[in-house]
Amino acid sequence: MEVDFINITIVGLGLIGGSIAKSLSKNKKYKIYAIDTNKNTIEKAYKDMVIHNNVVEETNLLEKSDVTIICLYPNDAIEFIKKNMKNFKSNSIITDTCGLKTKILSSIKNIIRRDITFIGGHPMAGRELNGYDNSYAKLFDGSNYILVNTEGSESRTHELIEIISDIGNINIVISKSSNHDNMVAYTSHLPHILACALSKSPYNYKAISNFSGGSFKDSIRVGDINSMLWTDLILDNKENLIDSIEMFEENLRGIKSIIKNGNRNELMDTLNESKKNVKLIKGERM
Repeated sequence: MEVDFINITIVGLGLIGGSIAKSLSKNKKYKIYAIDTNKNTIEKAYKDMVIHNNVVEETNLLEKSDVTIICLYPNDAIEFIKKNMKNFKSNSIITDTCGLKTKILSSIKNIIRRDITFIGGHPMAGRELNGYDNSYAKLFDGSNYILVNTEGSESRTHELIEIISDIGNINIVISKSSNHDNMVAYTSHLPHILACALSKSPYNYKAISNFSGGSFKDSIRVGDINSMLWTDLILDNKENLIDSIEMFEENLRGIKSIIKNGNRNELMDTLNESKKNVKLIKGERM
């Protein structure tokens, strides 16, 4: 995009959208605009000098935006794209930040205009708190950012990568939508389900608080969950998630059997294997 600056509109100034806006607004080559149903959020972001508009004129913003980043819940993102297809700037790029890719890509596949490029996106970062007030520019530092190409989008992926790279110190991964949804079922959705199960304790909650250390608190941290968002994510990815749950159950049954049989050597081997696996996942040298 050979222009003096790039117009970027962020749709949804919550935790993710707000953090992207705060990060990119520090770079003078971008002019950041935002669309949000909460007028107070728009006004606050404008006063924070994060965005250039203090009112939302949806059509006008989209018509001049070189890149539109949609930071909404999956179903809302799909509806926004459908509703505004005629308004997006010709030759612009649209991307999203939804936690699932297959559903959104299949839902918009037949309606995307030929003069527009859609590239799926998923920043693998977040926190238990949500909303613009809890967003911050360095949210994405040290995280993975997944991009999923659609038909014909490969030639413009590098343009979006340049922008995404300015969000923070991130690792950009190119993936297919089916592989993305399968992997996040295990690495993201399953841990949230396990945290929910672990927090559903037979013990008195006061007693748990008195007897819990860092390991327990780390394990249940993501159980402090946005129920509306995660209900959609879980049900829309239920086949992959059920496969991950069954895989976990099988591993847990194996460990349970080792403990039940009192096999010291086999238990030690299992724990050593866990230590090795954690290092591999973290990318640490063995």
